[in-house]
Amino acid sequence: MSQVLVAPGVLARDQWPTAFPRLQRLLKPFEDLRSCDKVPLTLLELLLWAYVTRATSVASPGCTHMLVYTQSGTNKPVEVSLQLQGFIKKMNVQTFGDWDRSLGGAGAALQYLVLTSGAHIVPFKAQCSALRMLRDCIQRSLGGALIGQFDGNRICLERRVFRKVVRGLAQQTALTKLDDPEGLAKVVEGEWVVSEKLDIGYQDATGKVHQCPAALLQEGDFVDVEVSLAIYMRGRRPSSRTAVEVCKLENDWNELPPDRL
Repeated sequence: MSQVLVAPGVLARDQWPTAFPRLQRLLKPFEDLRSCDKVPLTLLELLLWAYVTRATSVASPGCTHMLVYTQSGTNKPVEVSLQLQGFIKKMNVQTFGDWDRSLGGAGAALQYLVLTSGAHIVPFKAQCSALRMLRDCIQRSLGGALIGQFDGNRICLERRVFRKVVRGLAQQTALTKLDDPEGLAKVVEGEWVVSEKLDIGYQDATGKVHQCPAALLQEGDFVDVEVSLAIYMRGRRPSSRTAVEVCKLENDWNELPPDRL
């Protein structure tokens, strides 16, 4: 997972007030970070740092392409992921997100999280700048026009809830009875499946992380999120269009104030 920089040698995560909790598992010293662990500050460096390739099974459902590291230290493509922080402005990270409970609505169902700066401009602006450059990198690689505008005052994260079932391939649900006590997913059984679910937790005063239900999150909470880009290429060149759902949620670790632990 890569860290956003504010300036050479300066991590965005370290520019939030020291009173905010830090996820101990991610606090590698800057000097111990590899080149792929740091998002470049210029577009030229970024184009050398990552490239766009055809999507594999690890990409977000429906993606046609994915952004991978040029040098990841492994022999196989590794998808670019980023660590972001911010305050929850709006969200729906429940098990089925905004799904309307119909078979036809499964493909459009989303979980989402909208982050704002909470008046802490420096680290948040650096994150927005990094995301904007990543979108530019993708557009230059694929051509065509980018769909949608990027709002530099907030970060909108989206994640598709269901994956289309592919005939002949075994695709097991990630949900347990606790996740879906009413058995709502039976409506789409055989057509759609929840193959992955969000990993949500909170960090206590000792730095230990505990898993928790999505219902514990509320607007105004400070969160630490791992994300990757979801890329959809539509149409043919030169009239093609590229949709980048700014990020797909991977993990959402909630930093709760002491009175809510």
